[in-house]
Amino acid sequence: IFIGTGALGPLGSLQTLILALVNVVMQVVFVGIAWVNFSSPDITDTTIQEAFMWRRSSGHSLAEYDTVSKESLAQRVCNLDKSLHISGIQVDLVENIRKYLNSEGSGIALFFSGQVLCLVALICWYLMV
Repeated sequence: IFIGTGALGPLGSLQTLILALVNVVMQVVFVGIAWVNFSSPDITDTTIQEAFMWRRSSGHSLAEYDTVSKESLAQRVCNLDKSLHISGIQVDLVENIRKYLNSEGSGIALFFSGQVLCLVALICWYLMV
């Protein structure tokens, strides 16, 4: 608003112009990162349906029951058992969901979750636009 007026002077106007341009570039970079990395979700309706199918067919199958740990495959996946020779994709999926939700955190760590990051990004975006 004050760029080029006598209120800032020539160097103040130049500094304000540079900062405004840096601001625009940073917003474009932020939008680019968000667009490239977050425009298509990792978990879709198909992923959810396939997880239900896995749970019904393999997760609770008697053939996949572990007699040593006395747990079903689904229970071992939910426990993030790294000794599994199958169902590694399901373990990764459960691990990523838990990292995002951060429901096992305590104290201040509970505040720093994926939902809070999303809200902070949205608030910053809305305040800038």
